[in-house]
Parts: sequence; structure tokens; C-alpha cells
Amino acid sequence: RAYGMAILANGTIMLGGYTANSVTGNNMAVLAYNPDGTPDLAFGVNGLAEADADLLDYGFDIFLQSDGKILLTGEAGAGFMGAPRRFLTARFLPDGQVDSTWGGNGTVETPTSTFFAFSNSVTVQPHDGKVVITGASATSTTGNDLTIVRYGNFVDADGDGYGLGDDCNDDVAAVNPGETETPYNGIDDDCNPATPDDDLDGDGFPLATDCDDTNATVNPDATETPYNGFDDDCNASTPDDDLDGDGFLLAEDCDDNNAAINPNAAEIPANGIDENCDGMDDPSAVHESLLAQLFSVYPNPASDIIVIAPGSGAPAIERVSVVDCTGRLVLLAQTPMQNGQLNLAISDLPQGVFFVNILTGEGQAVKRVVKQ
Repeated sequence: RAYGMAILANGTIMLGGYTANSVTGNNMAVLAYNPDGTPDLAFGVNGLAEADADLLDYGFDIFLQSDGKILLTGEAGAGFMGAPRRFLTARFLPDGQVDSTWGGNGTVETPTSTFFAFSNSVTVQPHDGKVVITGASATSTTGNDLTIVRYGNFVDADGDGYGLGDDCNDDVAAVNPGETETPYNGIDDDCNPATPDDDLDGDGFPLATDCDDTNATVNPDATETPYNGFDDDCNASTPDDDLDGDGFLLAEDCDDNNAAINPNAAEIPANGIDENCDGMDDPSAVHESLLAQLFSVYPNPASDIIVIAPGSGAPAIERVSVVDCTGRLVLLAQTPMQNGQLNLAISDLPQGVFFVNILTGEGQAVKRVVKQ
């Protein structure tokens, strides 16, 4: 007789109940059928598996564990003529062999009364794999009582050595408490939520938004700290170096807050500022303004005469003077323009650097010359 049914994922049909014969009495039994209804001859003996605990054994409900083992629950005893009837469970391996690890011989009997008892429902707790059976027990004082019995049960469906109660994923052998957490794979490999799979530095930002997931002080909410070598706020447009954006890092730039001061800037003489970051305010340097670029002074260096030649678009020259590096006037041009240019004798000047100041109606242009 069959009282319970279960169907495997592959379509195999299993029936739980008991068989009766004159030699062994009643045995708990499991029958296996292929999806087309033919016996599954690979299961047990020609599709039948039996467990014998007592003279009269009955199976009433069947359950398939996640590891493939088969639980059958019912009752054992000799009826009213012998020992009291007892809760009975049997467990079979996936191939139909009796699982001797269940109770030592494949069956477990639990007396719940001195009169009669039977279990007609079995299940496995999904969080820890423990077996729960329910049924009825009868006593002379309380009558028939609803009875629940629970057993320990080591379920290790993935075979990784960790039971269902400890293993957060008993379908994957590579996930268990003994594994090392592999970051960023989306899996709790070691079954420990406290071991992060993402956001390893614990700053509240996962790797997708955190430019350095090993440093909690580096994240999109952090304030950029200049010159520390880190992109603290994970924003490449917020400079850590070259704050003035002149193309020179602090190591090269003597003033990283002023884009007009950098190694490529033109030095403005005697203004108290080291524009070109060479370590001094060079009095011999000249900032070539747009106006000064309209005039040519040659030859340079020169020893006797220099020629001041206005270029195209240059305004008329009103006066020309020459000063030395200290700003002292050393020569005032008196010679008039000839052929559109001015020849200036400098033979009496000592060797050194001088500045030719060309005064026009649009301002003053300064040109640097060297006297040989």
C-alpha cells in the first residue's frame, strides 16, 4: 500500500508506504517509477526499497531531502498484541539502499505513548536540515494527542563538508564557512555577511562608485586634499596638484595659486615677483607686451649702433630713452628718424644689459639689448 508521493526534479516518481508478507511481516517501502510509469529498475531492487524495523512497520509519508536522500515516516510495533506502536522513520540513499547513518541501521523508533502512536507527516526544516515528524499518540489519561518529534539531521547537499545549518548555500560546494571571500563576485563565499564582497574599505561606497575601495578616506563624499597624491573625492576634475591650472605641478610651480606665475611665464623686471620661478626677480628680464612686439631692435647684442625699426601697424615714436638695470637713465635719443627708423649710438655705454624705452601715443614699449 502507498500513502505518500514525491516527484524528483528529473520526473522520477516515488511512492512511500509498506509491503506485507508472511516471512518478514510488514516493511516500510519506497517504490520508484520513471516519468512514463515504468519501474525505475536502478532503484533498490527492481524499483523497490524496503526497511524492516519491527514485525509490523508502516510508511505513511515521504520526503526528499536536498541531498537526494529519502525519508519515510510511519509507525512500528506489533499492534495490540505486542509492544506499543511507535513513531518510525527510515532513510534511504538516492539509489534505494538503506542509509545506515540514520539511527545506526537506517531506522529510528521513538515511543511517544504506552498504548499506540503513528506519524503520518514528515518534513525537513529548510534552515538547518532537522527532520520534523507529526502524528498522534494515545494514552489512557489524555486520549489522542497531536505529537511532534524533531531529530537532528546532517544535510550536506553540495558535499563540501558543511551541513545545511552552517552552509549558506548548500547547492554550491565553493560557498561555505571555510571558503575565502572573493571580492566583487556578488557571492557571500564564506557565509559571513560581515566579510564584505564589495565596499572593502567600509566607506559606504561600492567599487562601482569608489575609485579606491581599499582606502576609506577616498570616496565621492570626501573633500579633496591638495598635494597628497590621492584623488580623495574620486573626481578627476578636482585637481590634487596644479591648482591654478597653468600646466605645472607644485614641484615645478613656485606659486600654484596664480596661473600667471610658472616656469614658462615671462619675467617682469624689478616688480618684486618671480614670474618664471627661477628663484629671483630678474631685473634684466623684459615682458614683451603686444606693443613692444611691433618694434625691432637690432643688432642685439651690439657694440656701436642699434637700429629701432617700427613694424607694420606700429604707432609713431615720440621719444626713445635707454636705462640700465637699476632704472637709471643713461641715454636720451636726439637723432631724428631716418627712412622710417631710428639709429641710436651706444658706443659710449659700458658693457651690460640695457632697456630701450620707446614712448608712443599708445603707450611705452620696452626692448632689452645687450651692449658688448
